[in-house]
Amino acid sequence: MIESSASVICSQPQKILVRLMRHWAHKFAVEEGEVSCRIELPAGPLVMAAHEDVLTLKSVCKAENAERLREVVSDHVQRMAGKERLEIRWTQESRCDQF
Repeated sequence: MIESSASVICSQPQKILVRLMRHWAHKFAVEEGEVSCRIELPAGPLVMAAHEDVLTLKSVCKAENAERLREVVSDHVQRMAGKERLEIRWTQESRCDQF
């Protein structure tokens, strides 16, 4: 399993989170919190949290799905940001969920 995460500096992280949550709620299960949400994407869960000027993203999925999942999430986050150009840099690490 691969854990990927990104911290995206943006002017309206809460707005992006809400727009993306509503967009994906039509297709996937969404758990909504006050400043965060969890979206059950087919490749694996995505957790997003809005802070003052940062949107944090975290996902866990199989290694073969990690790159595509990051691409899809990045594309959607950028679209929900509208005209604001975002720099989305992912980091990843391997997780051992089985012993």
